[in-house]
Amino acid sequence: MTSTHRHTFIYHKNTTPSAVSRLAAYLICILCVCTAYAAPAVSQQEIDAALKTVDRELSMSDGYIANRQQFIERLKRDLDSIPTGTVSLKKILAVGEAYEGFNTDSAVKYFTLLRDEGLRKGADSLASVGALKAAAILPLNGTIAPALALFASVDTSGFNREQMALYHYSGRSMYGFLASLRGQQHFADMHFADKAHEHQRMLIQSLSKDSPMYLLQSGGYYFTRGELSKAWSYTSQLMRIIPRDSRLFAYAAYQMSTIARAEGRYDEEIYYLALSATADLKAAVQEISSLQTLGQRLYDHGDVERAYTYLIAALKSAVNSGSELRISETGSALPFIEASHTAQLDSSRNRMLWVLGGLAVMLIVAISMFVKLRKDMDRMERLRNNLTAANAAKQVYISQFLELCSIYMDKLNQFCKFANRKISAGKVDDLYKMTKSGKFIEEQSKDFYDVFDNAFLHLYPDFPEKVNSLLKPGEQLDIPADGTLTTDLRLLAFMRLGIEESGRIAELLNYSVNTIYSYRNRLRNRAISRDTFEADIMSIRPSDEQWLDGLRSSKL
Repeated sequence: MTSTHRHTFIYHKNTTPSAVSRLAAYLICILCVCTAYAAPAVSQQEIDAALKTVDRELSMSDGYIANRQQFIERLKRDLDSIPTGTVSLKKILAVGEAYEGFNTDSAVKYFTLLRDEGLRKGADSLASVGALKAAAILPLNGTIAPALALFASVDTSGFNREQMALYHYSGRSMYGFLASLRGQQHFADMHFADKAHEHQRMLIQSLSKDSPMYLLQSGGYYFTRGELSKAWSYTSQLMRIIPRDSRLFAYAAYQMSTIARAEGRYDEEIYYLALSATADLKAAVQEISSLQTLGQRLYDHGDVERAYTYLIAALKSAVNSGSELRISETGSALPFIEASHTAQLDSSRNRMLWVLGGLAVMLIVAISMFVKLRKDMDRMERLRNNLTAANAAKQVYISQFLELCSIYMDKLNQFCKFANRKISAGKVDDLYKMTKSGKFIEEQSKDFYDVFDNAFLHLYPDFPEKVNSLLKPGEQLDIPADGTLTTDLRLLAFMRLGIEESGRIAELLNYSVNTIYSYRNRLRNRAISRDTFEADIMSIRPSDEQWLDGLRSSKL
């Protein structure tokens, strides 16, 4: 169905064109007929912009519809304000025309009222207008016989050129709709199509050649004849001289889309359908075929989301307009598109679930990596602290060693001076008595133990407590409160420092080897685990914080 099926004829008085304008019109017609038209290509950017405009206007359609409804209500109030018996036929016509394309039932109601009131008042001309306009749109409601009867009831004898134009326009619309309606019902009737074509031919002859309607109908006529270049030339000429927001522009753009489709230019078809739908939406047209066709074409191009949106809007408009033809056309395509839309939504939902699942896995992996990284960082921090502590311990050991060396060098120097004085004074016996008594060695050992205990306890502040944790209850060692070590603890401290030979320990503690053996055996017997006691001693280590605090507080 071409766009001319959608056109509404506006009843008006024709004016006689000037000689200059008539000549210009003839030249335009000759140019349209004789010149092949090369259609400029439409860019994808223009198509996208046109579709975005449709989306925007569709979101505003409720406002347009409300404005048109208010306009109709004002016309009806003016009509109701006329006293009974003096009904204005022209106001009835105005209300009927306001309902055209908006609500078919209401439009038929007022056009039928116009015919009845016109016959009653003897206004045969306006009665014929009402009958023809009602007959033109009755097929939209699926009404065939009443439309044919109403059209046949019009007596054209005495009609002037303008009235014949209306008569042929109504015949063109009615038979065109009937042909489409039969096609929807799978009873194709070429008789109706031929009738529509013949009325269109006669309509063109009745129109002024400089009128926009002449260009529109000529384009439609040549399209049905298969002369696409002429059809395109007439219609494109019309589109250049009419406002883009007019209903006539919507019809012309729709006709351009049918020509583009017939020539295989499917992108241009979508572009012109978008222009037509935009104009229809702005005019609050409810009996709208452009949006329905646009949805079907977008579905063919894979844009299921937009196709579904447009067809739902077209079906809603068709229901509001009461057009069974549009409801049937839209309803036949909607189930397939809805199924594809549902499948697309399911696919999108599945993809979303997969994405969410992937994100969940990635989150788990990220958390695991973070935990592992945190553990590694903690381990590295402990290693760093251990290394820091080890370096500090090394410094303490070196400092301790140098301190002891310094002390004993000083002690040795003092002893040499003391011995020299005794020998010089001839008191060799006194010197012999002092060295034989062991008092000197005892004093030196005490100084050594004081320095050792202080250094060791700063390295291992809780060593005595940890040793006791390895011993049986009731067998634990006494821990001196003055910060020194007992002989047992000092023996174990030497072992912890790696001095495990009993002979070396005996030398350091100034005991015999047997005594050291006895100490070690007695400590093992007091241990919770006798066999691993000495290994357990070797495994004692302070915490990093204790070690570092001990080293920082060391006086060495």
